[in-house]
Amino acid sequence: MFKFSDVPNLILESIRDPQEGATRVLSFAPPREALWLLLALVAVLSTLMSQVAFLLSGASADASMGTLMGTPVGMAALQALFIVGTVYLVYWVGRACGGQGSFEETLLLVVWLQVIFVAVQLAQLVLAIIVPFLTLLVLVASVGLFFYLLTYFVLVLHRFQSAGMVFAGIVISGFGTLFVLGLAMSILGIGPETLSTGGTF
Repeated sequence: MFKFSDVPNLILESIRDPQEGATRVLSFAPPREALWLLLALVAVLSTLMSQVAFLLSGASADASMGTLMGTPVGMAALQALFIVGTVYLVYWVGRACGGQGSFEETLLLVVWLQVIFVAVQLAQLVLAIIVPFLTLLVLVASVGLFFYLLTYFVLVLHRFQSAGMVFAGIVISGFGTLFVLGLAMSILGIGPETLSTGGTF
């Protein structure tokens, strides 16, 4: 039986041993409706963390991300879209490569990955206050941690055997997705100036 008090220990376990952590998380099997609600909650929490980070740095979210995405609502929507996009990408690409994970399992592990990174964001904020000169190093480490956890979560999810092949698939899929998005934005006439002014197309 899952309890909220188990979250910190499960986060640490997932970081120390992502395969064991992913296996344990999959054993909970909450309903899909609860997972969508958790996804929305994680997007909001991540946005709050980002807003606090901007305040601590003295930068403006509006100046850093543009008018359209510089608002809390815009950032939360973007975060939610990123999570949903990751869910479908992990599910579709994994299944196309012979993976066995279900959509619900994919949603659960991707949302759990975001829960972990809300905790990482909190740790980054604390470190930014205590040892600000380590901020960049921590940021780089967190990017590495993201790909490390995602690789082993996908390995467990789809019952794959090679972590190296999974990582290669993630990198290729990521670049492919960025290329398609860039091409679509170019065709639709969406550029940085459009996003920064909040204009329509």
